[in-house]
Amino acid sequence: MASEYILRSMRTLKESSDAFNDGDMYYTALRLSETLENMSNVLLSLYGILDISFSPVEVLGFLEISREIDQKVKGIINEIQDLWRQLSALKMLNESPTKAPSVLTRGQEMKLILDRVTSLFDKVQGIFDDFHH
Repeated sequence: MASEYILRSMRTLKESSDAFNDGDMYYTALRLSETLENMSNVLLSLYGILDISFSPVEVLGFLEISREIDQKVKGIINEIQDLWRQLSALKMLNESPTKAPSVLTRGQEMKLILDRVTSLFDKVQGIFDDFHH
């Protein structure tokens, strides 16, 4: 199950990067949020937790209190949750009846978040790899 979520994470991260390169900050934010959800599901799957009634990012808090995890994993959980909160605020639409949805963020800010999520993906993939060696 975790391997499926790793693949989904790679896909949505690539879609995020493509959207960013196309100048679509709204779609970038949406796909980055989905990437964080997929990465959360990787961690939850590795530790045997499946809960579809809540956001997987929220369920990471349960993982933290119910399983013995090291500081590295705790740090990743905190970073996922921090980025999730940032993206939730950024996805608030600045809607106009005559334009496509846009977010209240600049490209530079979104680039920093994209880079952080990309770095975080590498860390989650490392944890995934450690479980399989």
